[in-house]
Amino acid sequence: MRRDTVIEAIQVFLTSYVRNSLQWRFVLDERERAKVRTVNNTATVVGTWRSLVAAADFHIMEPKRQAQPKKARFWRLQWLHDVEGRLAGPRFKVVMVSK
Repeated sequence: MRRDTVIEAIQVFLTSYVRNSLQWRFVLDERERAKVRTVNNTATVVGTWRSLVAAADFHIMEPKRQAQPKKARFWRLQWLHDVEGRLAGPRFKVVMVSK
């Protein structure tokens, strides 16, 4: 898959995750119940993304590391963000590391 296609697919998934995070909740007005977005901050989306990267590293890459121990360093996913903690920019992405 091309890199831009993968990035686009990830962006579509995360956008859909936020848009579809609606649940019925009780509210204090004439409606009594309303659909409320449960994902309403960046930290929740980032936490979800980090969990997905960790799960992919464990469930997809770990078997590859075990099958090819001499090349294990190439079969690792890592979530990167910049040093100052801002969650944007070119380093806010998942990369395959070879450390």
